[in-house]
Parts: sequence; structure tokens; C-alpha cells
Amino acid sequence: MRASKIFMMSLLFLIGFCCAVPSVTISSCSSEEVWEKIISDNPPLIIDTRDRKYYEQGHIPSAINLPYSEGVNQSIVTIIDSHNLSVIITYCSCPDGEIAQDYAEMLADFGFTNVHFMDDNFMYWPYTIVVGKHPGTIPKENDTTHNSGKHNNDPDLIFLINVFLIIAISIAVIRKKK
Repeated sequence: MRASKIFMMSLLFLIGFCCAVPSVTISSCSSEEVWEKIISDNPPLIIDTRDRKYYEQGHIPSAINLPYSEGVNQSIVTIIDSHNLSVIITYCSCPDGEIAQDYAEMLADFGFTNVHFMDDNFMYWPYTIVVGKHPGTIPKENDTTHNSGKHNNDPDLIFLINVFLIIAISIAVIRKKK
């Protein structure tokens, strides 16, 4: 009898504890939804989870770089808290935003409750892109210009365009000499 009372009390305590722990739902956003939130009057904190070198090559305006490879720890939490924003959106270059989702879940484990992740691959981000080490800002006119596919400042694309131009000019010079 005594063992059954202890068991019942333990079971009730466990059920009560599980019900008292708030559950956090991590939701996804499309790139369009992220852009709308960025240009709104109450923009979110945008976290780029990619490695620094990719961040510097191009990132979403206002995004801070907190690489997934460095994990989430108390110093990262302090950085996020210092921005004092109620909504957080993470993004990565994965096809379905798997790393961004994992990062968002780690943030939820640290107590952040309004966390989302972009489920689109950043390589196809169709809006303004900032290059360099700093978050950058959105143009005053809230630029909604769409890029097609990869962003325009992609080093590989610039290299291919330059090679094409050199070949075209060389052919024109050779034809002119004949």
C-alpha cells in the first residue's frame, strides 16, 4: 500500500512537472515572409548561421553572424539578449533550412520563445544582399528588387562573366586582324 502511494505521488508530480514546462513551437518562414518582417516597423533579429567567410560574401541586411559550427552557449545568448528584440529568425544555406531549424531549437533550449527559421536556401534569397563583415542596413526605399537565382555579387558568376568577355574580345580582335 505504501509503495503504491509513493508511486502515485511520483506519477502526479511527474505529470504536473511536464505540464508546467512551457513548450516552444519553432516555426518556419519563407524568404518572402522574412523580408516582410525585416522591412516592417518591428524588425526581428536575423541570425546567419553560416561560416564567417560565406557571411562576408553576402548576407541578409541586418543579419548578425553566429555560426552554427560554434554552437550556442551563454556568450551567444548574451549577444542575442543585447539586441533586445522579441522575434528571432535564423537562416542557413541548406536546401530546407535544416541547420537554421536546429539552431532555432538550440535557442529555444536556452529559453528564447519567439524563434523561427527560414526554410528557403539563402543562395536563392531574391532581395537585397549586404556584403562584408557588418550587418548592414536596408536601403531607405525598402528595396524589393529581386535577384534571379544566385545573388549578383557571387564571385563565381563574376569570374565567368569576365572569362566570357575576354574570350569575346579576343575573337573580335582576331576577326578584325583578318
